[in-house]
Formats: sequence, C-alpha cells, structure tokens
Amino acid sequence: MSETLSVCIAGATGWTGPALVRGVLDAPDLSLRSAVSRSAAGRDLGEALDGDALGVAVFGSVAEALDGVDVLVDYTSATAVKAHVRKVRPQRHNTQSPGSASASAIGRPQHRTCSTKRSPLRCSAQSIG
Repeated sequence: MSETLSVCIAGATGWTGPALVRGVLDAPDLSLRSAVSRSAAGRDLGEALDGDALGVAVFGSVAEALDGVDVLVDYTSATAVKAHVRKVRPQRHNTQSPGSASASAIGRPQHRTCSTKRSPLRCSAQSIG
C-alpha cells in the first residue's frame, strides 16, 4: 500500500488553482490538506470555489498553511513563489522526496522538489531561477 501525501496548493483560487484542486482530490495517493489564497483566507476551499464545502482550510500565507503538509504546489506569481521558496526552503534543496512521484499525478513532472521531512516545497523551475 502506498503512502498518501498531504498537499497544500498556493494559488488555489486563481486561474490554474481549481484544476489543481480537482487533480489532487482525484488522485488516490494525495490528500488536499490546505490551500493558500489571500482573497479567500479563513474560508473553506470548496465554498471559495463556489462549490460544496470540502473541509479544506484556506490560509492567507504559505507559512500558515504548511502544518502537516508533505508537498506544497505553488501556482502564484513568479515573484511570490520566489519569496515562498526563500522563506521555507530547507538548507539542502536538491534532496529527492516522496513528493517527486506525485508531480506526475497532477500533470507537472517538470517541477523540481525541495524537501526535508519537515517542510517539502515544490516550485516551478522557471520561477526560482
């Protein structure tokens, strides 16, 4: 039996966010733990997306949303992603993690993974230069 990874999606209510939310919810090895959206902070993610409640909390910042999260998928602006990486990136950012396998489950295998057991981070390779 494979391990289920807890996921946080930053930018969950933006242009790409709803598709990522559906992808994570549909993946048998992923669990959507939290989301980040400044405009929907404090709400349930499903309700913020004009649907039924999902039981997924929306936070106003990445730092608030990472408790219990294995993988962060960040689809905000390049500037915001870079700031998030600087805040939560572990010292050894080239370490492979279980999150690497989940990238293909949500259709984004070109992302690289930065991780430790405490706070993995997934970010677009183009965004962190």
